[in-house]
Amino acid sequence: MAALCGRSAILFRVDQGGPVCLLTPIGWCVSDMRGGDWDRNEAVVSKTVADPLLKQVAQPGVRRQIDAEGDHWRIAWPIGDGRGPHWVVEVRSSVSPDAEVLAGMSGLVRGIDALLGQWRHANLDPLTGLLNRRTFDDQFVELIAEAGRLQRGERVDDAEKKAHPCWLGIVDIDHFKCINDREGHAFGDEVLAFLGGLIKRAFRANDKVFRFGGEEFVVMLRDASEEGVHEIFDRFRAKVAETAFPRGVSVTCSVGYARVDPLCRPVELVARADEAMYCAKAKGRNRSLGYEQLVMSGALKALGSGARPHGEAELFLG
Repeated sequence: MAALCGRSAILFRVDQGGPVCLLTPIGWCVSDMRGGDWDRNEAVVSKTVADPLLKQVAQPGVRRQIDAEGDHWRIAWPIGDGRGPHWVVEVRSSVSPDAEVLAGMSGLVRGIDALLGQWRHANLDPLTGLLNRRTFDDQFVELIAEAGRLQRGERVDDAEKKAHPCWLGIVDIDHFKCINDREGHAFGDEVLAFLGGLIKRAFRANDKVFRFGGEEFVVMLRDASEEGVHEIFDRFRAKVAETAFPRGVSVTCSVGYARVDPLCRPVELVARADEAMYCAKAKGRNRSLGYEQLVMSGALKALGSGARPHGEAELFLG
């Protein structure tokens, strides 16, 4: 009996960008234990699938694909639900796996499917597929801890890589109430789902994106320089503005962001990003503004410990 002599494995996140399938590598390992990584991919955007094997297995209804390539075999399994895969795992083997091994692996993948289905139901927003509000607090604790390590000069991965700050961004759709009133709430949901796809593909795999409810989204951005963070958020804002949404509707968004200070309470940090977003709305919408830059320029007063907790009052300008 031939075993599955795996040389390496890689996990991809699948994003269905309309008719185009996009994959982002989010984890990998090799058999000799030289290394492996999880959720640390540095790519800013997902990649269009060109590999025939991965392109095939990323389609709905496909359970497994095998291909011989040079001196090894490639086996790929989709992981997801009836609507199509959310992840694809590819294993490279030194030998052709036999039917019993493949059946065992397929059974394992089905078990993972079931567990991930439960996880998705509990943690993801059903409309956009982004993380939901309930998952925010735990993720924020991890973000604060990472910001603290960076501030102390600690690195958990590459000791020679320059440490950059973490950031919190708030994205709010401009004039969303007008879209709902003019086109109807069902179309408003279409816009939210479409924007959810844009925002999911715009940021790296190790950044976290949440739908807070309504037209508001939150981004936890890791390892971005002071010089680069505005470019990252503004590039996303510009992408939204230039994209034709369903029915050809034009949509813009306003973005506010703030540096994550591990000495601040979470409500204070969210309030800082909120204030920057309010300024973007007040200055004409369809723009990205940073809290620290606004304070330094005198456009905002620094928020102290009495900062209004996020969500305590509905002050969005629409």
